[in-house]
Amino acid sequence: MGQLLKVVAVVLAFYSATAHVAAAEVTYGESVVVNGSFDISENKSVPEGWTRSVQMPGAKAEVLIKNEKGNDYLSIKFLKPDFLLQARLIQEVDLVPGKVYELSFRYRTEPSSDFSGDILLTGSGPLYRSIYHPPVMQWSKKKKYFQVPKSADTSKAAIYVQNRSTKRIDYDDVLLKPTDIDPEKLANYQPSIKIQPVTTDDQLLVGKPASPTINFIYQIDCSESLRSRLDIVARLYTPEGKVVEGECHDGKMMFPSNLLPAGDSKVYAILVDKADQAVVAHADLNIQRYTEEMFGASDADFSAPAIFRDKDGVPIFPIGMYGLTVKTSDEIVNELKNNGFNTVHSYSFEGFRSRTGEFEKLLEMLKRFDDLGVKAMVGLPRRFTEKRNQAAELTDWIEHVSGYSSVLFYTADEMYSMRHTPFSLFESTRQIIKQKDPDRQWIVFDVPHQKIAPHVEGLMTGLKTPVSAKLIRARMGQKILFHVFGQKYYKSETVPSVEELRYEIFMPVIYGARGMFYWWLPTLLWHSGDTQLIKQNLYQNTRILAEVGPALVSGQDKPQWLRQLTVSGDVMFCHGTLEGKTYILAGVPEQKHDGFIQLHGLSDHQVKVVAGTPGIWAGSAYKSPVKAGEVVILCVSDH
Repeated sequence: MGQLLKVVAVVLAFYSATAHVAAAEVTYGESVVVNGSFDISENKSVPEGWTRSVQMPGAKAEVLIKNEKGNDYLSIKFLKPDFLLQARLIQEVDLVPGKVYELSFRYRTEPSSDFSGDILLTGSGPLYRSIYHPPVMQWSKKKKYFQVPKSADTSKAAIYVQNRSTKRIDYDDVLLKPTDIDPEKLANYQPSIKIQPVTTDDQLLVGKPASPTINFIYQIDCSESLRSRLDIVARLYTPEGKVVEGECHDGKMMFPSNLLPAGDSKVYAILVDKADQAVVAHADLNIQRYTEEMFGASDADFSAPAIFRDKDGVPIFPIGMYGLTVKTSDEIVNELKNNGFNTVHSYSFEGFRSRTGEFEKLLEMLKRFDDLGVKAMVGLPRRFTEKRNQAAELTDWIEHVSGYSSVLFYTADEMYSMRHTPFSLFESTRQIIKQKDPDRQWIVFDVPHQKIAPHVEGLMTGLKTPVSAKLIRARMGQKILFHVFGQKYYKSETVPSVEELRYEIFMPVIYGARGMFYWWLPTLLWHSGDTQLIKQNLYQNTRILAEVGPALVSGQDKPQWLRQLTVSGDVMFCHGTLEGKTYILAGVPEQKHDGFIQLHGLSDHQVKVVAGTPGIWAGSAYKSPVKAGEVVILCVSDH
């Protein structure tokens, strides 16, 4: 899923403009920014060469030149969150198409997860090139290389030194210099980094943390000599301005979970050049924690979850596998199908680059899935959904893909939580889908956010507790919920038991999930301690889910005897009826109280224990014990 949850290989290389590295020394031209030190004449409020701007109308902000020990610098801060957009100084600049530039500056900020500041460039290739900054409490240098494409319209090039938050940022010594770097070798000079949570529990914490740490993955792919020039710094910023330093080693980053306050925090992974301590790249991730008091579960209603329907309006319970490729064999697809999976996924769609032979392979894959009798969850290409002015390209892409009957629904991964896609792009994507493929739905993998809800039909996430289920409902309304799990078993020597997997799969169904996706196929093929055992245990449960799922989404009336069902302890349950069979799923959340589920008025019925602890008969009543962390599945049918 690119995915709150998949490991992404990031090509990372950074060469300093010194004689200490293998790359040739960089030659710089003069800075195209006038008065980047913000020196100001007496009786003036705006430094020479710059224009002041505050957006939107009604916004209140300070855009001031301050002096510290004889040095002038720029300080920007919104005074109120009302009408907040951008407060800045602007300057037109001359850029040369085809050149690689280095932007460098010094800055410092207030420490807060709410901080958002950037230097924005126009006329440098994309319509807007925003270079965001991680919070730093002391004056720090930052530098970034980028290319102005040969096709760029530089006639209106400008630099915007700005803030987008009520937390202060100070700027000084802004330089924008042309270089002699070959654009083809830009990756050797400019690093990048991405982070992602190990599981959804590390990004959305509900109730008491189950683990002493919240854990993240980072990966830097470069030669050891280049890697040795960089330090990685892990920091967590809370809304109150508290800074928590994290640990980084062996591709993992972790923070103490007991130091994470309720509310929204933000995790940063920051790459620093050891030579001059300049920030050269960073990645950030929003983290949310909710306590039992904020979202109690006692009155949560999971009795009528939204049901997914295919393009023909037929209800279906998707059981999906992430991570197939165009080279995945028919044998593997058939194995998945024979063990309950009716839906598959490939990252090839999301990474789509061009309408060439690559696109034809994707269409051939959709045709093959149709021939093999499975559906496809199709990820929308990120280059079309997460950038402005891509509506025509996305429209054309959907027009071609929509003609294939194997397409079950469209999806996107972590557009909001990881890549901060504006909500306006969620809206425009939905409009295009509704225009060009109105009978197929758009269901995103992301954290629940109320501003996403109007633009999607459903949410894919880890549905782990009744509190998290209620939180999702509070934020998303009655949207379709799909449960995604399996992340913690990737590259793990620990193989979950049949019972552990049963709880992980079926308890979210009790909470209201009406679809399940396992992340991901490589875990079953080679990236786990015992691939045969994990497949065996997983398949034993997915075959049951394939039996139960159609009844859960059938919409058929429940039998009269079901109205007399009683429970004790902290037992929760759901049910579904299809063709004379009623399936009942009963479970107790972990760390809650054991109990019983009792069925009454069954003198003319048979009870089959599909999974879990058998119960006992007492006349026409059937009573089944359910322990904490356990799920019992029953099938009741007529004689």
